Amino acid sequence: MSKFKNLFESMYVKVIFIAVTLFIGISSGIYVGYAYIGANGEAVSDNNATTETHGDHSNGEGIDLDEQFVNFGAGDLFPLESYVDKNNNKGNFENLLQNKATIFLFVSLTCTPCHDMLLYWNLNIQDKLNKDVQVVVCLREKDGEVPVEFMGLLENKQLVFFDGDHWSLQYDMAFWPTIIAVDESGFVRKVQLGFENYIHYDIANYFFVQNK
Repeated sequence: MSKFKNLFESMYVKVIFIAVTLFIGISSGIYVGYAYIGANGEAVSDNNATTETHGDHSNGEGIDLDEQFVNFGAGDLFPLESYVDKNNNKGNFENLLQNKATIFLFVSLTCTPCHDMLLYWNLNIQDKLNKDVQVVVCLREKDGEVPVEFMGLLENKQLVFFDGDHWSLQYDMAFWPTIIAVDESGFVRKVQLGFENYIHYDIANYFFVQNK
């Protein structure tokens, strides 16, 4: 009986020890995750994805928590896919880029944050861009029709329609709005998923007049 009691107490102690260890480990992981977000100035949205960066992670930098939402990012060539313009003419992003620094605003016409982002862009961002930067609004709906409430938000921007289903399958793009900043060589500088009334520093630092 004494041996059985000792064995039971020993097992009980081990179970408690394992439980405490797991709790500490999980708590530490959560803390580190939140510390990482704060250190990089990333805002977490209740409704949208956060920003993300891909490319070389060998130094442990540039890794975001929402990589699963799109499978390309900083350091990758922007996908040279086809699109349809507002006149229903087919084109290719390779011809659209033409060695120009470009910011793509991927939006959906049924997306309230997309509307808010375009409004914020017009009021706070458009005038801060370098003069050589082109802004391209990519609408998920490809039927060529734009709701009236969006029309005034598309001024001073090129407008194209892309195949949302194809981009979702091919590139895991499933959140709107998505801001993709591309340099003159066609390489992605930053992917920002969702919108929280700010533009990521990596985009501002490269494409804004006062920061270049």
